[in-house]
Amino acid sequence: EKARELLLALSSYFRSTLESVDFMVTLEAELEQVKAYTKLEEARFESRLQVSFEAESRDLTCCVPNLILQPLVENAVYHGIKPMGGNGHIRIRIGPEEGGRMKIQVRDNGVGIDASALSKLQDYHKIWNIDIDVSGTGIGLIGTIQRIVLIYGEQASYQIRSVPEGGTEITFLLPVTWGGEEDHGDWI
Repeated sequence: EKARELLLALSSYFRSTLESVDFMVTLEAELEQVKAYTKLEEARFESRLQVSFEAESRDLTCCVPNLILQPLVENAVYHGIKPMGGNGHIRIRIGPEEGGRMKIQVRDNGVGIDASALSKLQDYHKIWNIDIDVSGTGIGLIGTIQRIVLIYGEQASYQIRSVPEGGTEITFLLPVTWGGEEDHGDWI
């Protein structure tokens, strides 16, 4: 039964990744892909990894660029939780923020982020000058930030911070575009 469940999660993850040709998708679609991904990671780490989601159904109709949430969660797993032996919790929160923007937040209770890496990532205007290790590590978060900056410019913002009690918190504030709104042409 567990193998069947994981095979379904894997097929759902691959299907959403391979079929995702839309530039903008709803947060609901993004969250479904993340849920499939985290189901696989939870099985890998057994009961040592927990993932929780906090979002109102109304907020999930907001449209965002495709594939922006999964890299943040993957980053939390591999750079935050995995170095601790997989013992940890990842919390994903989605909700409106004052000023008409949508808040997307991924927080883990992992090892935290190195201070020098944090200072490089926090500078919005220097994000293009960061060396990206294309060997398989370090491209997800930076690539996601660069995409957000390219698409929204200064209409969006992000914050990366070390959590005092341990871990890392990444927050994006993005302009709200509700599902069904078709005019995304000026973002392309």
